[in-house]
Amino acid sequence: MKTSVIIQPDIELGEILKELLVAQSPSFDNVWIVSAFANRKAVRHLAPYLIEAKSRGIKIRIIVGIDLLSTTAEALREISSLEIDAKVFHSNLAWNTFHPKIYLFEAEEKAELFIGSNNLTEGGLFTNYEAATRTTYYFPEDEDEYNSAKDSLQRYLNPTGAIVQPITEELISTLIARGEVPTEEEVRETRKQTQEKSKTKSRDISKSPFGFEKIKRPPKLEKQAEIKKEKAKLPIIQNKTLS
Repeated sequence: MKTSVIIQPDIELGEILKELLVAQSPSFDNVWIVSAFANRKAVRHLAPYLIEAKSRGIKIRIIVGIDLLSTTAEALREISSLEIDAKVFHSNLAWNTFHPKIYLFEAEEKAELFIGSNNLTEGGLFTNYEAATRTTYYFPEDEDEYNSAKDSLQRYLNPTGAIVQPITEELISTLIARGEVPTEEEVRETRKQTQEKSKTKSRDISKSPFGFEKIKRPPKLEKQAEIKKEKAKLPIIQNKTLS
């Protein structure tokens, strides 16, 4: 068993996930993506790789939350369009927030488990300051440790009950009508209003003591038509050690 830490933006978790989805040595049989929040751009970044993985028979499960108005309707529609096992996890108790971020890749030879702060958002996968622990389990020697870890995560990997619903267009429409998921336009407008208020308040306040670092921009997204092609031409990763 090997454990390391992924510090973003120095290392982009999104790039690691892409490589694992198309890896051939080994090719993973099962993939779980569990995220508190999701946006369209993040799903689009991963979509061709998820489609390629699905075409090779890999079983993919995505579980996302909708709390704090941080998952968009467009993200849910992008996930739904992949035609995989996808669910929304949400409790009607106002003080209960679904907040885990788990990425699990499972093969016969080994498993890769990431647990940290990275949401299924463009920032969460590429540009935000994030940290995640990566644990690699090698089989059969680490089988007991892996089974123990996986069993402890079942509540999120395979959620059941009244707090879980499959992602369908009917569900998305209901959530929009109830105001429980915003559109991306609404998110942009809210952010714009917040920034304008901040600028107005800061006119009579001292200059911010903080600066910024130059961070690489997220990878350029493919055209939407290309993403939806079932046979995307993707690189095959063989015998590559990912870090």
